[in-house]
Amino acid sequence: MHIDRRAHLRKPDRREETPALPSPDRRMPRPDHPTALLEQDRASGDITVLGEARTAAARETKAAAPELPAPPEAVVRVLRAGVVSSRLVFPGGEDLSVPSRRVERWVAPVLQEGPELNTIMRYLAQLEAALPPAPRERLLGRILALISHYPSKVHPPEVEQAMAEDWADDLGGYHIWVIEEACRRWRQTKKFRPQISEMMDLCEQIAGETMQTLRRVREVVERSEATENPYVNRMRTMASLTFQRMM
Repeated sequence: MHIDRRAHLRKPDRREETPALPSPDRRMPRPDHPTALLEQDRASGDITVLGEARTAAARETKAAAPELPAPPEAVVRVLRAGVVSSRLVFPGGEDLSVPSRRVERWVAPVLQEGPELNTIMRYLAQLEAALPPAPRERLLGRILALISHYPSKVHPPEVEQAMAEDWADDLGGYHIWVIEEACRRWRQTKKFRPQISEMMDLCEQIAGETMQTLRRVREVVERSEATENPYVNRMRTMASLTFQRMM
């Protein structure tokens, strides 16, 4: 049998020692990516509201801007009639980039039951259908993805849960497109983590006029219905007192 005595002198094949790089479709996500955060939750057993929010952020696509119905002439007329006073407010300080804004004192007109009130009620239904509140999990997923870009303190799980509930309660009235647009503007212009009040102000800048129209139309309908049927206010007062006693 022939023995190659030079075998021990051969250099090892470096190709066998070098581990293969992952292919592009198997590349690991960044540590701050929602998918990676979800895997961390699964590993630690932390599948709570935050974990569900991270799942929503990883799966959902970007929301489109809502298509709003054009207000009928009756709505425009009633909203204009409710303006009691109006004044222009100029911002103070050295920041000249902040635009001036108009401040109005508005009181909801009371309408009698009839075609005009029916038109406004139909428009309110259309607005509410076009501007549904953001789904809770998706809202939290967007906020969680935003604040993950900034350094933050580590809190106990119960504190993180309470903080998530605060975000959901305070921003839950806005459409998901408004939330996503506010997050996009913040991360592109700010170097620090936002507070809830700052995100609320940004949401109002994005959809303030639309949300104001929605609130005013709703107030016209509620006040007109309460005037037409006095028992509505009485029932609302009783329900409020019952809720306060329960608390």
